[in-house]
Amino acid sequence: MKSLNFILLFLLSFIVINCSKDPSPTNELDPEDVVEPTPEEPTPEEPVLTQEVYFTFTTDESFQPEVGQKDWLILHDGEGELLDFRSFDKGDQLVFDKRSDSIPDSFSVTLLKVRFLESDRCDEYAEHYLQTYPEIGKGSIWSYPNQGMVDNDTPGTIGEFKLKVADIPGTDGFRLFDSSFVSVPWRRVSASAIAEKNTANTALQIEFSGLDLYDEDAKYLVSIMDEELNLKYKFFESPMIDETLNFSFDEFQEYDSYAYLPAYPPNRFNVFSLSGQVKGENRTNDSGYVIQEILNTDIQDPIPIGFLDEFDYYKTNFIISFENFGYQYLGYGPKPQIEIPSEPALSVSNTQIADFEMSTDVNYIRKINTWGSNYAEICANTRWVVHSDQNNFPKNLKVPETITEQYDLMKIDELEFQGPTLYLQAESYHDFVSSQFIVPPSPNEIKEYTIESISFTY
Repeated sequence: MKSLNFILLFLLSFIVINCSKDPSPTNELDPEDVVEPTPEEPTPEEPVLTQEVYFTFTTDESFQPEVGQKDWLILHDGEGELLDFRSFDKGDQLVFDKRSDSIPDSFSVTLLKVRFLESDRCDEYAEHYLQTYPEIGKGSIWSYPNQGMVDNDTPGTIGEFKLKVADIPGTDGFRLFDSSFVSVPWRRVSASAIAEKNTANTALQIEFSGLDLYDEDAKYLVSIMDEELNLKYKFFESPMIDETLNFSFDEFQEYDSYAYLPAYPPNRFNVFSLSGQVKGENRTNDSGYVIQEILNTDIQDPIPIGFLDEFDYYKTNFIISFENFGYQYLGYGPKPQIEIPSEPALSVSNTQIADFEMSTDVNYIRKINTWGSNYAEICANTRWVVHSDQNNFPKNLKVPETITEQYDLMKIDELEFQGPTLYLQAESYHDFVSSQFIVPPSPNEIKEYTIESISFTY
């Protein structure tokens, strides 16, 4: 009996112990209900905004400011908002930079020159001259005034000589004086001249005195147009110091070929000049041999201009001014072809610089518009010239107050529109800017060009 009780007690203890070891119920979720944690997305980095150079401006060796001269450079965006402005002097390099996201693709550049000049009537005469160039590309690099090193090494003079030409048809000495020229390859030789009738009163003689003789042998050209409009020439070699050369007009030759200026309509002013140059001998700044020069002529017949086969280039300058407009032809190259245009139409709807608008029936390549003032009573002058093509005239141009406050005689708001100059034949606006500030000129390379322009008096 005792054995049975012991067995029952052992079994009961075993059951109690095992029951106490049963796992208690858990709150575990169904695997399908478990949401995997989302990886944390990285915060996007802010773009790094750097400073970017958008314009560089350097004064070159040919920049020679006068004593007391002050120069400024002003930059505006396409809407006329001021980007920057600074003064500059000889040897300066101005570097303009901004945050890269605030730089416009193009901008306008205004150059302001302020000079204080001596005057008989004024203690100090203030001159303010502004030039504006719109649509300058981001990253442009300018050199100012970009004239390069001009070769001015011309022969020196060692003395003088005289030249007499007789038997010239005509009796009008004044006209002959205006139609006779002596020159060397690099310039016209200035001299005093006297035209006299011969004893029979049938022809003229002209005498040039004080003609320069140079320290290197030079070939001279004398070109004369007589009263009957016969244009002839003669070359001669350097004479001796103080020598007098004597020629007859009968010894002169006709030019190899001729053209004729068109008959001038009634006009207020006219000038024509033509000179010839030889390739490889002449430099860019040489004037060349003078063939013909005419100033304010009233000749109604076609006027001859002559050409020689030995000349490779011709420098031509023709200006004629009428009551409301003027025409100019500038050529450097082949024989000129000049046609005087009729007066074109011009309409200006707003004359203010900030909102300027004009239209014309002329097809042109680029233009210059000019505003100006001349305050004689306060001894000041202001002129503002804006260069542009047909479509890129700058908007809302202004001069910063920081500058205008320094020059109270500049009076920008009182400038009056003086008229446009339209370039009918010329390089494009952007090529013009490049030639002015980017591509350095070569002093010995002759560049051919033809420029025709019409200027209006407004």
